[in-house]
Amino acid sequence: MEKQRRRSRHYVLAFGCALVILLAGCGVTTGGSADTSGTSSTTANPATATASASASAATATATASGATSGAVTLSVGAGQYSASDRVVVTIRNGGDTSIFVQQHNTSCSLILLERLVNGAWQQVYPCNDGFPHPTVGEVAAGSAKVVQLVPLVSGNAEATGSQWQAGTYRAALSYVTSQTTSFSQGTVVYSSTFAVA
Repeated sequence: MEKQRRRSRHYVLAFGCALVILLAGCGVTTGGSADTSGTSSTTANPATATASASASAATATATASGATSGAVTLSVGAGQYSASDRVVVTIRNGGDTSIFVQQHNTSCSLILLERLVNGAWQQVYPCNDGFPHPTVGEVAAGSAKVVQLVPLVSGNAEATGSQWQAGTYRAALSYVTSQTTSFSQGTVVYSSTFAVA
């Protein structure tokens, strides 16, 4: 009888150890959740800055996909685009105050696209014309704004035949919650990465 109890304890102990090893191998840890995204953050870690003049500005945090989360988020319409496609980015302001953005970025829009080149993010098609001078766009609290980007150097992209270069991209948005705050002190949020092939 004592022999059977010992044998039963050994089976239970062996089963418990096997279960712990199996769960650890699947990426399950206690007190958290498994990372099933299949992606990892790059060495070009998206930095976030908080608008110091406004206590209501939400601090953005990076996720495993590279996107930032918080009251203001960016989402891209597709995981892959062709070289001549319009890239669609949606700005969602889930905060309780309007956000303000300089409209002088990629394709002279609110959004700045960045392309990963040799491990560093580089700006893509910034608005480099002297005109229009940077204007300020607003995204109201609780609303969303869809931005369509074309590869625009200056003038009409369709007429000049500009195209996106192949590679890995992300969208960036730098905003403030008060028009009296300098844009250099704004909060920066990023979309998840997407490909141009």
